[in-house]
Amino acid sequence: MSLLTAWLQIDVTHPTTAVAGIEFNVDTIRNTLIVCALLIAFAAILRSQLHPGVPGPLQNATEALFEYLRDLTESTLEGRGIALVPLAISLFAFLLIANLLGLLPGLRSPTNDWNTTLGLALMSFTLVQFYGIKKRGLGGYFKHLLLQPPFFPLTVIDELAKIVTLSFRLYFNIFVGELLLALILLLPLWGSLVPGAFWMAISVFIGLVQAFIFTVLTVSYIAVATQVDESHG
Repeated sequence: MSLLTAWLQIDVTHPTTAVAGIEFNVDTIRNTLIVCALLIAFAAILRSQLHPGVPGPLQNATEALFEYLRDLTESTLEGRGIALVPLAISLFAFLLIANLLGLLPGLRSPTNDWNTTLGLALMSFTLVQFYGIKKRGLGGYFKHLLLQPPFFPLTVIDELAKIVTLSFRLYFNIFVGELLLALILLLPLWGSLVPGAFWMAISVFIGLVQAFIFTVLTVSYIAVATQVDESHG
């Protein structure tokens, strides 16, 4: 079987079910629930191993990661008084597990579905607009967005483009990564073992990087939207 033939036979669709005339991707919903269950289980395990004064390796690693995300978020927001650290940490943790879930046999990453990445991008976009209005005021927000010719069309396009770039960057990186892994595993065992192990390691790195990028961009967009200077009054 040629690689082209094998690629054509790989199922890249999602099983669906209709509720009130709306179709839902069953595997995406199931895998998202699995991600949530894994996060809850991890939190429970971490809580059971908390030892003040004598932290274990898991606690040390988790605290180091969370402290890094906290410091990065707070430095990006530059003391604006926005409580965004819990969101940043939760978003990163969810995306990391979601991006890696597809490496387990029989499962797909929820972020391998554009519906998921689009929903996350819309959440990020909504937060950007919400905090922008909250910080600038409704008048300042529309002044920034609409009343700056000749930049008015570009400002609006730039805001809307955030939805496209955030969703497609995450989706295509995870989709292509899992597709290539599926192609490699179609090879005979002797031919797929080393490339498969190598690509799984690369996929772990890509999943980590994409979770980090999405989180940092969300925080950065909010920081830009809440930056008030003399020109924005």
